[in-house]
Amino acid sequence: MPDTTEFLVIEIVGEGQTDIGPTSREVVPVEEPTTGVLTILVHRLCGSPASMRVKKRKYSFLQRGSNDRKVAFQKRQAVYNKSAGLIFIVDTEGVPPLKHRKVLELGRDQGFPDFPTVVGVAHPCIESWLLVDSMAIKKVFGLATEPVMPECPEDLPDRPSLSKQEVAKLTLGTCAGKSGWIDSEPAWRIAARIKNLETLREKCPLGFAAFADEVEARIKPIFA
Repeated sequence: MPDTTEFLVIEIVGEGQTDIGPTSREVVPVEEPTTGVLTILVHRLCGSPASMRVKKRKYSFLQRGSNDRKVAFQKRQAVYNKSAGLIFIVDTEGVPPLKHRKVLELGRDQGFPDFPTVVGVAHPCIESWLLVDSMAIKKVFGLATEPVMPECPEDLPDRPSLSKQEVAKLTLGTCAGKSGWIDSEPAWRIAARIKNLETLREKCPLGFAAFADEVEARIKPIFA
């Protein structure tokens, strides 16, 4: 494990490999992150600091309990680990995003009030955040033309027998010229190629915009 005395470690909790990249209890350098949609976007939102390091955990690996308790526990762990901050994000899975977020905020605000902690939701999942830049998808998949992107990635039309998450994943696959979901690795490359994060804010106001505001207010100043 590298010497972390000159680095600042952010602990990240997300849904899975597409969101955060390969999990690691060790400190991972992210000077130029290439894995994890969430990791890539957080690094950019913080101004691409060379001093950022991350520890990553999957949401499914956490202890049982409500999401507010999960956030509060992970916050305590990050403090005890002497990390510089915590980022905790989950998919909404059909739950209204504001309702989901309020529960997360209860955990964020429990104890250690000065410790930088960000919570957020991907609505309905992280793949929605990738449905905003047609040129990024075109380049990653070598398409002849730019795909037609949905106007509202957070509010896609329902499909019979499919969850909102599955609809978002399949929509991204269709835009990429596939018949099903895409793998994590090309999803990371799409995230790295998203040209304008302001467009992502505008297209995903319920999930990404609120999350990005918190990252810039609570985590970015750590690296100033």
